[in-house]
This record gives sequence, C-alpha cells and structure tokens, in this order.
Amino acid sequence: MAPLLWAPVLAAAGPADPPVPAGRNPGGFPVAVIGDGFDYTQRPLAQMLARDGEGEIIGYDFIDDDRQPFGTGPDTDAAGIVIGEGQAATVVAIRADVRQIVSLTRAIGYATQSPASIIAILAPISTREVATVIAAAARKFPRHLFILEAGDDGLDLDAQSPAHIAPENVVVVTSADAQGTLTPSANSGSSTVDLAVTTSGVWDRSNTTPAASPSKTAVARITALAARLRAVEPEVTVAELKSRIMALAAASPGKANTTRGGWIADPRRHFWLE
Repeated sequence: MAPLLWAPVLAAAGPADPPVPAGRNPGGFPVAVIGDGFDYTQRPLAQMLARDGEGEIIGYDFIDDDRQPFGTGPDTDAAGIVIGEGQAATVVAIRADVRQIVSLTRAIGYATQSPASIIAILAPISTREVATVIAAAARKFPRHLFILEAGDDGLDLDAQSPAHIAPENVVVVTSADAQGTLTPSANSGSSTVDLAVTTSGVWDRSNTTPAASPSKTAVARITALAARLRAVEPEVTVAELKSRIMALAAASPGKANTTRGGWIADPRRHFWLE
C-alpha cells in the first residue's frame, strides 16, 4: 500500500512514550492541534484521535521523530476542551518545539497535508518565531484557518514587534472572565488580537494534568466552535468561517480597544449540535 502524503517516515518510538491505544477512525471533523503534545492514553482523547483506514493515528512528534506525540503538560487540557466542546471534532495530534522556527514550520506543513483544514497552534503570537512562521503559513496555505493564542504576558501586542498579523485565515484569541473583562495576564491589542473569549469556569478538573493557561483555553474553545460551525456548514470557506466567528462577538466592556472584534461570552451557545 502506497504511503499517505501526510505520513512521514516512521522512526522508533521514544522509550518513555506510551503506545497509542488501538482504535478506529471515529469520523467527525478533523482539526489539527500543534503544541507540546498531550496524554492520548486518556480514554476520551484516545477515542477521538483522527486515524487512517488501518487505525493508525494521523499525527506526529517532530521532537522525537516518531508517531507518538505524547505530553503530560497543559496541552492535554486544551485537547480535552477541543473534543469536549467540538462535539464532532477529531484531533490530528502534532507535537513540535513551537518556539523554534524549523520545528513549527515542519509541524504546520504536516498539518496542511492532513485532512484538517482548521489548525490550532498552542503557542503565543507574542513570540517572534511563532509570528514569523504564521505570517508565512497564512500566505502559503489560504485554505486553512489558523487559530492561535495571544499569550499570557500582560502585553499590548500592538506595541510589540514583529508587525501585526491579520489575514482572513488567522484568528488570534485572548482570554476574558465571565463579564468580558480580559484576565489579568491576557495579552491584548486592537490591531493584533481578533477577539476575546470567556475562559473562566470552563474546565472541571478530575485528574492531575496541569490546567491549560487562559490563552490556550481560549484557543481550544474557538477551535471547537470553528469545528462545530464547519460540521453544520461544510461548504463554508475559510474566510467565511472567520467572518462567522467574528460576527458572534459583542463589544468588550471596560477598557476600550483591547481586541479587534470584541468578546464571545459563551461559544457553546453557537452551532451546538443537538
């Protein structure tokens, strides 16, 4: 059988990484999650991994160079939110050094050749390397929607370098509380950050995995929203997908001009599949 375009040459698994649980393709709408890896041995995540027709996961670890993109950090929470709120979402799991240009570029290249047209990147746009790669990727892959975090440094990104990234296929999100006020650490920027989303009270923890940061949680929630919207309207273009998401935002209270588009209070209310 000829190898699939998006499947790199297999390498030996890292000795510390647990094997990917056996499973079948769960169907649904695939979204790529690029980050530090997550604990795919947790049953809910294992069940929603995107897989090929032979049950092999569609995913890769560009740090260990194998097909076991495992991690025990906060990205596990973020992936859990994607599948929990995404409903029909399945995850193309990609582990990379997201702060290093070559590794992140390879991960994005893999994601764009996978079945996923929505790509969540769990890395802050405030990092110069991330911003540089995303600017190039957005131009090269206009049929993919990139969703990434503003970061949690308490910065006004409009005053930072490099220049703003605002193409029609990139959504930069930051975190807000239940009243729409940005969380204390949230990065902002009326030209750089597209919208805020409520992240407080989202995750009821039942294990010892470190909780996702507010910014990662925001990315996960908007990724899930995009997946639900695409599941309901599969023919929507990437530009229309971003436009529909932005149209759900209301004006943020308090400090003016903290984001370009405003704030989404409860993304679960929109396009929820009954």
